[in-house]
Amino acid sequence: MRNLIAPLILLMSLLLPTANAVSAETATSKEHWIEQLAVILPNIMCSENQYFAKCFKSNPSDCYDGAALAVKSCTQRYASEMPATIPPKEGELWGRKISECAYEAFKSGLKPAGDCKEAG
Repeated sequence: MRNLIAPLILLMSLLLPTANAVSAETATSKEHWIEQLAVILPNIMCSENQYFAKCFKSNPSDCYDGAALAVKSCTQRYASEMPATIPPKEGELWGRKISECAYEAFKSGLKPAGDCKEAG
């Protein structure tokens, strides 16, 4: 799992800054950050070369839908703990927590395809 989480965090840190960010220290609202994560994370989780697409019986649409539900569940789980605004460092922390949560939640409901082993 660790091999999946590191690329997710890197991609999220690159993709989640707000469009009007003027510096690396610019924070975004929790709501906006969650909205972006809800789109980005399922796409990353279900991209062609990632663990879920390779190792589980699921078509791309079903993979995305399942990952999106897992991300939504995990953001709801952590939303009350998150600050109202999320600077980049906090984004990394919450991205890691939500990614790990979504990864485990989504994986638990899938049927493995063959002898694929999880890296990490």
